[in-house]
Amino acid sequence: MNRAPMRHPHVRTLVRKGNADEWAGPDCFAEKGSKDTIDLDFSQRTNISACLLQFGVVQPRAATRKTVKYWLLKDAMSSIWKPSVTVAAIIERDQRFLLVEEQTAEGIKFNQPAGHLDPGESLVVAAAREAFEETAHEFFPDTLVGVYLSRYQSSRMNEDVTYLRFAFTGTLGASHDRPLDEGILRTVWMSHEDIVATQDRHRSPLVLKCVEDYLAGQRFPLSVIHTHPSVHLAAND
Repeated sequence: MNRAPMRHPHVRTLVRKGNADEWAGPDCFAEKGSKDTIDLDFSQRTNISACLLQFGVVQPRAATRKTVKYWLLKDAMSSIWKPSVTVAAIIERDQRFLLVEEQTAEGIKFNQPAGHLDPGESLVVAAAREAFEETAHEFFPDTLVGVYLSRYQSSRMNEDVTYLRFAFTGTLGASHDRPLDEGILRTVWMSHEDIVATQDRHRSPLVLKCVEDYLAGQRFPLSVIHTHPSVHLAAND
């Protein structure tokens, strides 16, 4: 059967394996370019009848249909879009802010001590951990500065990521004699004026936004963030 594949923004390839009774299990999915392939979008992948109709084949037996639909639904669930959750530490001392200079795929950039939320940890713990790993200083978050959504796009790196950032401020603790996290070149204290002047070297537009919200007095108690105990159990799964 020769049929041109339909192209959609988010697709997986479904391949006919022979006759209708052979539609079963994860082997339904194969590399693009295989014989009798067709690209199906999200709604089509979750409807076995639509999938079979695309090929013009008869309905499979009930047991086979149930198996195929299971794999289609499982694949569809894994395709749900999600932002990448990050945390950042807004640390100020004597009108200067603690930033890091780091090596990135886009060159050397400035950023707050920041990073990704790890499985099994709360947002507050993540902020303290990232600050310690990137600056070798203890950090004790006591208030939330804000929650921010931003999108990073790079045609050169073929990346398109939306970040959900939780920015905290708090108390800077003792420093430790330990290497900084991989990619961190140094820590630096910068004034608001310095940060404004180096916007072209910021890792994200949120670097300046978080500082300006902090200077404007924007604060929220940590009680607005609740971490259910089930999150900590995830670390042991």
